[in-house]
Amino acid sequence: MKRDSLKRFFEEPDENVRNEIRENNIQRMLYLSLIVFPVTLFHIIFFFINLAPEGTMEYKWGLGIIGSHTFAFLFFVAVGIIFYNQKRKKQFKNFSIDLFIILIFFIMILLGVILVVFDQIVTPAITPYLVLCAIISLIILIPPRFTIPLFLISYVLFFIGIAIFQKNPEIILSNRVNGITAISLGILFSVIMWRNTLTRYRQRNIIEKQKLELENNLLELQDANASKDKLFGIIGHDLTTPFNLITGLSEFLKENVRDYSVEQIEKYLTDIHKASLQAQLLLQELLVWARLQTGNILFNPVQFDLYTVCKKVTDTILPVSSAKGISVKIEIEDPIKILADKEMVKTILRNLFSNALKYTHPEGYVLIKAKREDSVVLIEVEDNGIGMTPEEIIQLFSTTGKKSNPGTLNEKGSGLGLIICKDFVEKCGGKIWVESTLQKGSKFSFTLPVAP
Repeated sequence: MKRDSLKRFFEEPDENVRNEIRENNIQRMLYLSLIVFPVTLFHIIFFFINLAPEGTMEYKWGLGIIGSHTFAFLFFVAVGIIFYNQKRKKQFKNFSIDLFIILIFFIMILLGVILVVFDQIVTPAITPYLVLCAIISLIILIPPRFTIPLFLISYVLFFIGIAIFQKNPEIILSNRVNGITAISLGILFSVIMWRNTLTRYRQRNIIEKQKLELENNLLELQDANASKDKLFGIIGHDLTTPFNLITGLSEFLKENVRDYSVEQIEKYLTDIHKASLQAQLLLQELLVWARLQTGNILFNPVQFDLYTVCKKVTDTILPVSSAKGISVKIEIEDPIKILADKEMVKTILRNLFSNALKYTHPEGYVLIKAKREDSVVLIEVEDNGIGMTPEEIIQLFSTTGKKSNPGTLNEKGSGLGLIICKDFVEKCGGKIWVESTLQKGSKFSFTLPVAP
């Protein structure tokens, strides 16, 4: 228990607390400098005007007081200028500031020793030493492992210096005993101030950390609620719509099949097929998204050729582009091998390519480009479709965003595809972003690691 208490006594603060203490010390030193300027200047002028006749002991005492106060005045002018520049530049992470503050602490105590030594010419009091030991301990915050030895060194100098001008043995003994009281008060005040300061900063940091955790938990809860609402919205509307269409059309066709021509039946079957594909795609997205939310999707990075994957993805959706008369082009100059989860990359490209086709007018174009940039591959899916507003871009990858807009031929979507893209890109170690101009088109860009 004693060892733990001693360890806590000499415990060093972490870097954040140390920076705050430096900033606090700089502010205090500026205030101290503003107080010392007029006080020392007043003493210099007062003692100079009332200087005793030359050759007397009082004359030596006056010169000593004037000299010590002149030193203090000039020293604190320099201190004020240095710390004012530090504060203005907000340079609080400099270790040399700590050493300079410790030096100021020691010089202030030594100033008390010097004043007491000269005071012994005319008075036996040790008031300057006692006052400065107390005040400097309350103003400057430095660790006890520095304050204790500095006070002890100052007392050794005080013990020797008190006998230079004071010749009365009883007064010397009394002053030396009182000097112990002075450094004891100084050590006590400095330790209390240091421990209280550390406790206050640490408690505040703990509170801020807990507050941040609560805010993060709140955001996660809000995101979970938004995900739940989005899921129920999709199940309640987007998923029931194609099933209602399938059941309605199939029942209608069953009851009236003998009354329709082959062409009419083919039309109804085409609509049923489209609704089935829409429901299937939506179910696939829901399953992937649900697995993402529960963390059940395994990440399996492998090396593969990017062009081959891009070609397979575009070929599977080629009927959609052909039906809308949209030209599709892949621009990958050199063979590029990437290191990522192959199935995730297929899902990313399929969703971005499908989105580009959905929001591009007939006879438009979709361009897929890729190029190496240092250790990553930059992949872009660009179209000349309807584009988006800045407000729509902000909500694009969020579960709290509004429902997906219909495509140029009223194609439906759940809005989950881009959310899945973002999660998959980040799992593969990349980033995704979008640039878009309303009525001019959009460009989705994402990065993936290059295979070594």
